[in-house]
Amino acid sequence: MKFLKKEGNHECHMLDATIVRAHQLEAGGLIGIGSEGEVLPKSKVKDLENRVRELERVLGKKTLENEILREAVKIARKKTDLATTLARSGRFRIRMICKVLQVARSNIVKRVEMMTTA
Repeated sequence: MKFLKKEGNHECHMLDATIVRAHQLEAGGLIGIGSEGEVLPKSKVKDLENRVRELERVLGKKTLENEILREAVKIARKKTDLATTLARSGRFRIRMICKVLQVARSNIVKRVEMMTTA
């Protein structure tokens, strides 16, 4: 941290630093985390909040993929049969099922349509 004065004793520098920090807090440029915590710029806090939101989104997606794979293991057939059975259950979106199991979506859609019209 920069101090306002280059001369004087250590206490003067500490006081100047405290005043500078108080002005920054008043201006709204920094946010104190906890009573004794580190002071962070608002932009840094926003960046961290956005990062947490993104990680939560990715976690949700991975959790869904995990559920699909667990269901697939229970059924344990050919991949296209697995995908068709999962798609017919209506529990997961066809797009996500096909992505996770790496099968052609058009093929699964046709198979599901054939089974529902028959």
